[in-house]
Amino acid sequence: MRRETPSPLFPSRNWKPSFSVNINTSLRFCGVLLATTVALGALFGCSRRAGQFASSGDQHVVNIGYQAFGTFRILKSSGKLEEALRPLGYTVVWRQFQAGPPLIEALNAGKIDIGHVGEPPPLIAQASGVPFVYVGMEGPSPQALAILVPKTSSIRTLAGLKGKSVAIVKGTTSHCLLISALKEAGLTTDDVHIKYLEPPDARAAFEQGSIDAWVIWDPYYTSVLRDGRARVLQDGTGLMADREFYIGQTDFVREHPEVVKVVLRQLRDADTYIASHKLAVAKLMSPDLGIDVPTLEVVISHRTFGEGPVTSSAVARQQELADMFHRIALLPKSITVKDAVYDFSTPSHSISPLPAKQ
Repeated sequence: MRRETPSPLFPSRNWKPSFSVNINTSLRFCGVLLATTVALGALFGCSRRAGQFASSGDQHVVNIGYQAFGTFRILKSSGKLEEALRPLGYTVVWRQFQAGPPLIEALNAGKIDIGHVGEPPPLIAQASGVPFVYVGMEGPSPQALAILVPKTSSIRTLAGLKGKSVAIVKGTTSHCLLISALKEAGLTTDDVHIKYLEPPDARAAFEQGSIDAWVIWDPYYTSVLRDGRARVLQDGTGLMADREFYIGQTDFVREHPEVVKVVLRQLRDADTYIASHKLAVAKLMSPDLGIDVPTLEVVISHRTFGEGPVTSSAVARQQELADMFHRIALLPKSITVKDAVYDFSTPSHSISPLPAKQ
């Protein structure tokens, strides 16, 4: 088994942000960029096709994409997935990503087989033709992301964001929360100055005072909050569900459903353990993440752990987001979310529509 050394969560603070963009132009560019990525992959053979999955000797490889925090990260630290897949002849390669969009790009390029993302990235992927399917999900965790402002900021309400600079990661849950929060305050993205920054760069910009607000998820948000330099303006409660979805490369899932089922079972078992052993998990993760145990206990308390099938209500919520993103040109075309949900119960392991929400 080969494990990649995780990149540090927090970079050097000797960084000066300079990337600011027009929101309307960038929303359109996001969809065009992913569509172009898909087209180039098809043209030059970058995306994998059936039968082209990695193997090494008698061992097959399943490539897992994971982010800074989540059940996959905890499962990686435990080594349980490797133990469960070894009898099937599989080894595991772990690949870390700062956010969902680059993870989706890696899946499209054939670099990973399974990964986890928030709500918006798979919508953009589906609209752009990325070959993926939803295979599972976690429960809603709206307290796991928030809009942060400096502790001494004069911004006290969502309406106070008008005319201010706000850092987000384009096409992620942070983007979604900002749109929803501004709408709640009677504002739109035209009323703020958007800065698209990856989490480590955004943290540096936030601490240097180069941005007025930062929309970000855990563990970044709790870590900054506990440093005493920030306060929460608004978390996701009442504005979004913040579900985590497990996705797989379509051909991999169709050809190896038994492997995907083992992965999901291990995620479910890990979630069960986490729910009743939060302190032990925090201690396990602390050296890996470079975050102190008390902070990680808070991070874990913000999340709902419980892997399960993708429900019709979750699909309905995703569809609402997809329709909204299409209206503001974040998606290059309209999509039907349920078309990308994989149904393990069908004999042919095909993608089947879910029943309509009751």
